[in-house]
Amino acid sequence: MLRASCPGGPPRLLPVILLALSVGCPPVVGQRVRGELRIEVKDPQGQDAAASAQLVSESNQLNRQFAIGPEGKYVATELPFGVYRLTVTAEGFAEWTALFEVRSEVPVRAAVTLGMAPSPPRSKSPTPPRWLTPLKPERFTR
Repeated sequence: MLRASCPGGPPRLLPVILLALSVGCPPVVGQRVRGELRIEVKDPQGQDAAASAQLVSESNQLNRQFAIGPEGKYVATELPFGVYRLTVTAEGFAEWTALFEVRSEVPVRAAVTLGMAPSPPRSKSPTPPRWLTPLKPERFTR
């Protein structure tokens, strides 16, 4: 049996054991319930693209709007676990939207490739004013 003190002297083994246990065991940290979304935005040619984005989770009542710089990268951190709708917009490109689920501390990757914006519909030629409309021959009388 291990004795914590020696007869006739101060206890020597107990402080050594306590020191070894305190150094060798890292503190226990509670589980985080937050994750992150790593966003990468590219144009149709695969080049990095600047954009504006919105991240929405109705269940978590979260609505974040942010800018993505010209390097095309952004990390949304400290996201409570849940489902998120990511919407990305950039001038000259079609709006991009997708759903993502953050359910662990492992980062979720969002690879966004923007599509070209549809060309605006061609409008009909405007109707010319009546005074520019050619007259019909039956309108003339002699």
